[in-house]
Amino acid sequence: MTGLTAAAEQVVAARPELVWDLVADVNRVGGWSPECTRAARLTKPGRPQPGARFTGHNRFPDGFEYEVTCVVTKADRPRAFAWVVLDDISDPDCPSSSGRYRIDPLPGGGSASLTDPAPAYCGQPARRRRTGPLRSSPPGWTGCGPA
Repeated sequence: MTGLTAAAEQVVAARPELVWDLVADVNRVGGWSPECTRAARLTKPGRPQPGARFTGHNRFPDGFEYEVTCVVTKADRPRAFAWVVLDDISDPDCPSSSGRYRIDPLPGGGSASLTDPAPAYCGQPARRRRTGPLRSSPPGWTGCGPA
């Protein structure tokens, strides 16, 4: 499953700084994510920095719910905001998934192009395919891939 990516791009009629402030505020994620119903910072308030942690509570249409811990990996206002989702071994270098927003100013100012690539999975099957508690890797998987 590694190496698969997709992206969605949206033109937003707002300055890149405002767009970044909105997408980097993890407390707002539940307002627009179809999967993550809420998130909360685990580190001090303020502008997010690399290394900052937050939790995300996810719910799927079939009722499956789980909570994850995430680590901010890039907080480059107003250009990019990125994070990784930790798996059971909690190694940010080998996350279960990742997320990233890229914000590009458009000619003429006043608008930005917001790109939201789909999560990239590090060797493990996508979380949305899991049916049980997220307590351990599938049999035959260690770290970032099959044993």
